[in-house]
Amino acid sequence: MATNVKEKVAAAQAKIDLAKNKYAVELHTSKGPIRLTLLPEAAPGHVKNFVALAQVGFYNGLAFHRIIKGFMIQGGCPEGTGSGGPGYQIKAEFNKTPHEPGVLSMARTSDPNSAGSQFFLCLGRHTHLDGQYTAFGKTADEESLTTVRAIGNVATETSEIFSGMNEFWTVGASLSQTLFAGGTLYHRERAARAGVDIAGAQYRLAVLTAFQNVADALRALAADGDAVRAEERAYSASMASLAITRQQFDLGAVSYLALLIAQQTYQQAVIGRAQALMNRYVDSAALYQALGGNAPPPRH
Repeated sequence: MATNVKEKVAAAQAKIDLAKNKYAVELHTSKGPIRLTLLPEAAPGHVKNFVALAQVGFYNGLAFHRIIKGFMIQGGCPEGTGSGGPGYQIKAEFNKTPHEPGVLSMARTSDPNSAGSQFFLCLGRHTHLDGQYTAFGKTADEESLTTVRAIGNVATETSEIFSGMNEFWTVGASLSQTLFAGGTLYHRERAARAGVDIAGAQYRLAVLTAFQNVADALRALAADGDAVRAEERAYSASMASLAITRQQFDLGAVSYLALLIAQQTYQQAVIGRAQALMNRYVDSAALYQALGGNAPPPRH
């Protein structure tokens, strides 16, 4: 089902004053509360977007649809599959906030300016995310970080889905702004029946999530392959250009400045090649984990 709350969010944002007020958001989950401190000084647009989405009730009843142990937990998709959004996108606000345990950051596609409503909370220190994703908040206290870690330990990998009932079935994250309150008392029998329906829906979601993670990893590896080939070509071309420029400099045909520029271009190509290879290694590990492998958590 398509979701578009652009006008509602714009109206809510018009009333948000980051200069005069301090905003906080709390996520109510079955594992406990996640209280978030927002960072408007680092990413004001993302903070306003997140607060406004909470105020209009966009996050109510949504789940953490993607959980990768040792990496992150991701939520904010109205479809529950990782493919949904609020019907609009916002511009990136990359900043110097390190992606470490408890940091709140915005999910996106390969387009830097494609964030909308999906966000993630880090389970570890991941330097490859720094400057590539917009961090705009963090857990406010130890209890909140403990909740994030508890959700991060939920079994969602392909090899764990069919291992019987486990704590995954209790994780149906209901997200709301701090002041949100709601709930209805049900008869025990009706609650039990509803619980069975919820467990079944969460089971189906877990299966879809597992296959979605595999598909995401395969797409990422395909893109990584293209990037590596492009960087290899740039590396080879810059190395050949540097060799020619050195010969010309030795013969007095070009200036020392031209040689320095050629050396700089070569070094940039070396860095680009290394970055592309690193991304491929990271996504290879993600694919291994999505297929049920016991990959170790990222090291600091």
